[in-house]
Amino acid sequence: MKNKILTLVSVVLFSYSSTLAQHFDINLNVLNFAFSKYELGAEYGFNDKVAVGLNINTASKNMTEAGGEKYSEFNIIPTFKYFSNPEKGDDGFYLGAFARYRSSASNDNKFLTLDNNSIPVIEKTDVKSSAIGLGALTGYKWVASNGFIVEAEIGVGKLLSNSITISNSKADDETKNLTTDWDEKDYLPILGNKIPVDLRLALKIGYRIK
Repeated sequence: MKNKILTLVSVVLFSYSSTLAQHFDINLNVLNFAFSKYELGAEYGFNDKVAVGLNINTASKNMTEAGGEKYSEFNIIPTFKYFSNPEKGDDGFYLGAFARYRSSASNDNKFLTLDNNSIPVIEKTDVKSSAIGLGALTGYKWVASNGFIVEAEIGVGKLLSNSITISNSKADDETKNLTTDWDEKDYLPILGNKIPVDLRLALKIGYRIK
């Protein structure tokens, strides 16, 4: 009886292991270049239909048009994907979900305020933010026989939290009193702030390692 049980367990484990995709995809989101961002991603296929991934992107640019000097952003984006009808394993059309952790910093942002004599003066402040979001995504992944990958992805979600801190309390007073047109939220990414949506767009090229 014991031998029969061991044999049955061995058959089940072998059958399960044979269904594992056992591949690892690495990719680069080329669409982000248009937004001065750089994103690398990796994805592991648990089986032919289910894969999990992790994407990391960064941005660093000037924001002189908004009165700022230097802006930087960092995102960590884990994903879960279910492929409906794969041919090579974790390819073709898929549905899934994504989460996001984002932090940003904008330094030396100028704003106009009044001194004790009610004379207009220009001061500076740093603005930092952090956010957590969750959403749904869909897309299509094409995998060539040589391992080359092209993937298009779109996701829509919502930021569950979005905190802002500033270094100069006078700027906070100006925002609350609305005595100037300065707004600390101008230094956040527009989606998720002025529009209550966390939008994910990606056009990836990559390679599959088996």
